[in-house]
Amino acid sequence: MLNVYSAGLTCLKKESVETGLVDSPVWIDMVHPTTEEEAAVQSALKVELPTREEMQEIEISSRLYRENGALFMTATLLSNTDTDTPEAKPATFILSGDRLLTIRYTEPRPFRAFATRAQRAGGGVHRRSSPAADKPGAPPRSSQG
Repeated sequence: MLNVYSAGLTCLKKESVETGLVDSPVWIDMVHPTTEEEAAVQSALKVELPTREEMQEIEISSRLYRENGALFMTATLLSNTDTDTPEAKPATFILSGDRLLTIRYTEPRPFRAFATRAQRAGGGVHRRSSPAADKPGAPPRSSQG
């Protein structure tokens, strides 16, 4: 399943992906993605995605890397922690330009909580006002809106 979010003025906006990916998503959350969904995202974003097997087998020393200008990080996340069968499974975070791509085969509660919060106005998501603000040496941005 693909959950695609674009930037609103003060929140994220969940987009329909039935007709394809939106032009400028800020977050694509791939949950148990199908082969077709993986191919569509790879083609649209020009980023080679790690396979589920690669995510599971990755060595600790190789969990953070850069490839073709994109930053990749794979972390082991806990889910089902409120049950008798908690799970620890990998999730990969890819930062490519102004886009975040997450690939996961588990559903930790913080993902749902963040997506819900980020879709509410004033939910803590703010559009970047200027790319220059993120350059080294630039003054820190205020956390006040």
